[in-house]
Amino acid sequence: MVALWALFAQIATLLGGWWKRTASRDHEPLDGVLEMLLEALHGRNEEATKGDLRVAIFVPENRDRSGVLTSVRQLTDYASRGDADGKGARRTMPVFQGVVGNAFQTGAAVYDRLPAGMTVTDYLVRAHRFDRQQASQMRQDRRSWAAMPVGSPGEVVAVIFLDSKVPDFFGKKNGPVRKIVESAAIPVANFLDVR
Repeated sequence: MVALWALFAQIATLLGGWWKRTASRDHEPLDGVLEMLLEALHGRNEEATKGDLRVAIFVPENRDRSGVLTSVRQLTDYASRGDADGKGARRTMPVFQGVVGNAFQTGAAVYDRLPAGMTVTDYLVRAHRFDRQQASQMRQDRRSWAAMPVGSPGEVVAVIFLDSKVPDFFGKKNGPVRKIVESAAIPVANFLDVR
């Protein structure tokens, strides 16, 4: 598994150099990194990834006058396995909402799952500070979420977001699925030229 991510990191570094040379803000090479992450997770648990796994990258969008981050933007469309839609790029949200906002603010990985007996809308309102209208427009079949920051606390330059309709898809701390998710920050950081 480590060798696989080392290869991903090398590919992302090469893609990052190409991206800078072309002076383009095109993020298509990142789509390839997301596909590699999905393949690694799919290979780890093929049955679980039939549960509609999605992954996307969020980046900082707006800051206030003092430089404090106020909103984030979805940079990539969702890469997915299953029946998930592939849209989402350019969507923005306040940094205080959801697992993505939490990861941007704390610089720590966030893993969450829908508690038994709660609806997705109620949970997103109660636990993640979305208003009821926003929460009701989100995928109601989601049962677990993850957000992996790229960069260091206080200097997060991106967040890798994943969700699944499989309850507790991301498993336990130090489990194999979390290790794969956490190692994905390396090629994304290399692509963005963050060390």
